[in-house]
Amino acid sequence: MNTRFWEFYLVRYLSGTIFGVLVIVYLLAHYDPQISNIFNTASVKKYVISTLLETTDEIKFYEPINTDELRLKQNDMTIVIEENPIGLTTKRVEFNLLAAVTVTVMGFLYMYVSSMLILFLHTIRKCLFYSINSRPSIYMFYKKLSHKRAEREKDLQVEEYIESYRHLREHGNAFGILLSEIVFAFLLIHTSFNIIFICIWFTIGFFSWIIGTLLEIKLVESKR
Repeated sequence: MNTRFWEFYLVRYLSGTIFGVLVIVYLLAHYDPQISNIFNTASVKKYVISTLLETTDEIKFYEPINTDELRLKQNDMTIVIEENPIGLTTKRVEFNLLAAVTVTVMGFLYMYVSSMLILFLHTIRKCLFYSINSRPSIYMFYKKLSHKRAEREKDLQVEEYIESYRHLREHGNAFGILLSEIVFAFLLIHTSFNIIFICIWFTIGFFSWIIGTLLEIKLVESKR
C-alpha cells in the first residue's frame, strides 16, 4: 500500500472539497431562485444562512446606552448590535457546527459529482491516446496494464516508472477536479439548473460502471 496518502488522496479531495464549498456559495449568492425551484422551496440561501448562524436570544436595553461604554464578552459567538430610538438591541448569533459539517459534506458531494468528467476520461483513456489503426480493445488494454503493474514488485525500473507517472497524474487530477467543478457550474448555470441535464450528467458517469462490468465478464470468460 502506498504511504503517500497526502499526495494521492488528501490534497486532491481536500482542495476539491474546499473549492466545491466556494462554488456552492457562489451559486447560492447569484442563482438562489433557480436552485430553490429544484427543491421547491422559497430560498435555499436563506435557509443555509439561518442554519449556519443561529440567533439564540435577544437582549433589549430600554434606556439609551453609550456604545463606547458597552462591554460584551465575545468568545465563540458574534454580537450583533442594532440601534433603535429607545436604546440598543443585541442579538447573540452562534455558529452552528453541525450545519458547517453539512455544508462541507455538500462541498464534497459537489466535488464528487463534478469529477465525473475525469472519471469518464479515465475510462476511455485508451481511445484518446491510440491511433485508430493500432487501438487495442479496452479489455486487452486493461489486461496489459494489469500485467505491467504486477511486475512492479519484481522490477525496480517498472516501479519507478509507475511512481513517476502516478505523481504527475495525481497532481493533475487535483487541478482537473477544480476545472471539472467550474465546468459543471458553468453548465448548470447555462441550463438553468435543469434536472434533465443533471440526470444526463449522472448517466454519463454511470457509463464507467458498464465498462467495469464488461471487463469483469471478460475476465471470467478468459482462460487466464
